[in-house]
Amino acid sequence: MNALAIQINEEHYGALLDPFQGIEDIKKQQLRPLHNLSFMEDPTRILRAIRFEQRFGFTLTIESRRFIKEAESSIQELTVNRIRNEWQKMIAEGLVTEAYARLEELNVLQSFFPGARYNDRTTEVLGCSMPSDQDILSTIFPLYTTTLPDLKRFAVTKYEQQLVQELSTLFDLRLGENTTCGDLHRSVKQISNHALRLTACTKTGHKHSLLNQYVQKRKNLPVLIQADDLLVRGFKKGPIIKHTLQTIEELWFDDQIATREQALDYINSLRNL
Repeated sequence: MNALAIQINEEHYGALLDPFQGIEDIKKQQLRPLHNLSFMEDPTRILRAIRFEQRFGFTLTIESRRFIKEAESSIQELTVNRIRNEWQKMIAEGLVTEAYARLEELNVLQSFFPGARYNDRTTEVLGCSMPSDQDILSTIFPLYTTTLPDLKRFAVTKYEQQLVQELSTLFDLRLGENTTCGDLHRSVKQISNHALRLTACTKTGHKHSLLNQYVQKRKNLPVLIQADDLLVRGFKKGPIIKHTLQTIEELWFDDQIATREQALDYINSLRNL
């Protein structure tokens, strides 16, 4: 189809050139490469072909699918950046879920994404993601929810590398049925909302609700008191200052303290112990 051309010389101006039967392919709504080595020469054409399948409603021919399978070793030689560049286009067209399903069907998903795990849960995690989390790493993450070390190869920027580290920390976090937002704050205060949202999508029930609730509440976390408030009330400089401020935040998350006055009452009660 891409080989179609129109002559622009004066004698045959406007005449259609179709040396590879592109018109017939369009009529049959099928996609095929120009030759059998096309996908081997540039395996990113496979991702482009899948994108065109979804965009135009066309289908790869049986022969084309065989060529894709034969290009498996070439796919594995692709650099991460080349895969990322094509994947960004997939994200832009909103075709991530469909692309994963098609790559799995063609038996080349793990060639593009080594260590990936694709199943119904992958689709659920993708569907849970917020529009703000449609970046490259976030859309690849659902393939690696149980194999996070394999996700590192796709983390190129410092931000992405930090995100993978945070996801690993959250993966090991134990959340019980009685865990509160205050308890959670004690463990994840330094973790980004981005990592928390992605992790929430991998959880169910109380754990899913708790993480989402925490992220929403943290957006409105107030500064009820500061270190000076403690110092003027006789607290000594040192770890006790940080610990007390942290405790007040935890109490706020658990709705036990809501105002500055309540926070001051709490620290005054500590002085009297």
